[in-house]
Amino acid sequence: MIDSRTFDDNVILFTDGMANEGLAESTELVAEIERRVDALRDDCHFAADYAVKFSTLGTGGFLPELVYDVGQAFSSDPFYFLDDR
Repeated sequence: MIDSRTFDDNVILFTDGMANEGLAESTELVAEIERRVDALRDDCHFAADYAVKFSTLGTGGFLPELVYDVGQAFSSDPFYFLDDR
């Protein structure tokens, strides 16, 4: 078992939020990300405290709640909206 507290994995998700293919509901997307992080934890033999943090940045105004929900579910960082002007 690898002690996970010695490092962090972080993802910066920058998107227009236009979910036009695949999962477009935040509950489904968060559940799928959790499933994949759990699989990574198991495959790499990381300790139970292993986590991946997501910081989310959105622009364009499409589905801001989807991007916001992902950021809230996987990090203490809030969602950042960038004005496209």
